[in-house]
Amino acid sequence: FDTDIEQSSIRLKDIAYYTDALAGVPVTARFKGKVKGPISALKGRDLRVSYGENTQLEMDADVYGLPDINNTIFDLKIRKLATIGADLAKVKVNDAGDGITVPKEIYNMGLISYTGRLTGNLLDFVSKGTLNTAVGSVYTDLRLASEPGFKNPEYSGFVKTSSFNPGKIMDNRSEEHTSELQSLTNL
Repeated sequence: FDTDIEQSSIRLKDIAYYTDALAGVPVTARFKGKVKGPISALKGRDLRVSYGENTQLEMDADVYGLPDINNTIFDLKIRKLATIGADLAKVKVNDAGDGITVPKEIYNMGLISYTGRLTGNLLDFVSKGTLNTAVGSVYTDLRLASEPGFKNPEYSGFVKTSSFNPGKIMDNRSEEHTSELQSLTNL
């Protein structure tokens, strides 16, 4: 590959050829960006994907090891990942039109955006970034690892909240905000 993709529409079920997870998902997204390299060592730059009214992804991505998805290494530098509950509810998960059931707590968070980096493979990856919502911010530096089939997941790292109001997520009108650092592990 060595291509500069202009603004295009892409149906996720059309790329099910590369992953069964998208088979039957009738969602159309808008896409643009630059992709270079062979399938085994793809580099994506200035990648932009959008869906609905407020769902956007802007990132650079290096992907090594395809088509062997179980041994593929991802390095995703996410400049912007944003969505709202209403956009998520519009996602249809099959041709019958069945949609995702979005909990009210997701709606209560308003615009949800993430900036950061995801590195690793499907069974062992690190998320280091910041999640911003209408109810506060959460910074993560987490590692998640599991056995094949996503069995026995293990996680470690820390989460730091800033001006976070969990009461608003749960429809509790409390105006109590919290900022704290929490270390997490189950290793």
